[in-house]
Amino acid sequence: MMILLLFLATAATLGQTPAPSSNETELVGRDGVQGWTADAMKSGCVRNEAGTLVINACAGWVRTDATVFGDYTIAFETRARGVDSRVLLGVLGINDRPGGRPAAVIGVPLLGAADARMSPRVRVQLLPVSTNGRAQAMKGEGEWQSYAVTRNRFGVHVLLNGIQILSSGPLHASDGWIGFFAEGAGLDLRNVRLRRLFPSSSPGVGTREPTAPAAENGTADVARPGKDVTLPKLRHEVRPSYTSAALAAKIEGNVVVECVVATDGVVSKATIIRSLDDRFGLDEEALKAARQWRFEPAMRNGVPVPVVITIELSFTLKK
Repeated sequence: MMILLLFLATAATLGQTPAPSSNETELVGRDGVQGWTADAMKSGCVRNEAGTLVINACAGWVRTDATVFGDYTIAFETRARGVDSRVLLGVLGINDRPGGRPAAVIGVPLLGAADARMSPRVRVQLLPVSTNGRAQAMKGEGEWQSYAVTRNRFGVHVLLNGIQILSSGPLHASDGWIGFFAEGAGLDLRNVRLRRLFPSSSPGVGTREPTAPAAENGTADVARPGKDVTLPKLRHEVRPSYTSAALAAKIEGNVVVECVVATDGVVSKATIIRSLDDRFGLDEEALKAARQWRFEPAMRNGVPVPVVITIELSFTLKK
């Protein structure tokens, strides 16, 4: 089965806690809720159980104290505490004043029905995840779900258990807090890692209210997964090749490529959005491989449509 990857979701095996890399930050420690603020900080509303953050509905928004992240990927595992759990992830959140109450946020539905009515007490711009895609990617009831959410200049991109369910397109918003909001039985949250993406293209602070996605010049007729647009299905994958210079330099890592898949399933455009190596040729090899991928096209109401997807191509040296 093909996985459309945006970020190699923390390279973690469920149930294990890998050590953070040099550009990764662990956001939930083994005890306490340092670095987080909740509308209600009582232990009955939010508590840390040996590295698992338990968030109940009375907590309101549980959000990071920090509000400046630049471009990043936040990866985490979450689990519903009951069949009626409904959970939002908030990104680019702003307060009514510095250090004040939450005022506005861009929301991603994580658990519960994607269109469930919730009362998050702030202005929410809800991003439209692919309902079918999320249902297909979701593990069974009561299991841990692995999310990787990237914010960059191309928008907000969401992977659920390694499958892309959202790529929003550009968002007109400055930096802001990251948070979780739960209703019903609440959620468990663990292995929360923030990985900063360099170079960052999104400096600033959360002073501008987030607004809806806007089409880029020349891409207004290109769809993005979500709502009534299905994901394209991979038919033929080409793995990138090492250059001799990159082998000699022992370079390993991943290249993230944004692709436009045309109505015939051919990749009509490929652009590097996270570079690994532009000196020894690995970025170009990744582009060369991505352009050879073939798909069954994305569909809207039974009609093929061009769509933007994001894939990650890995370069790994044999041990």
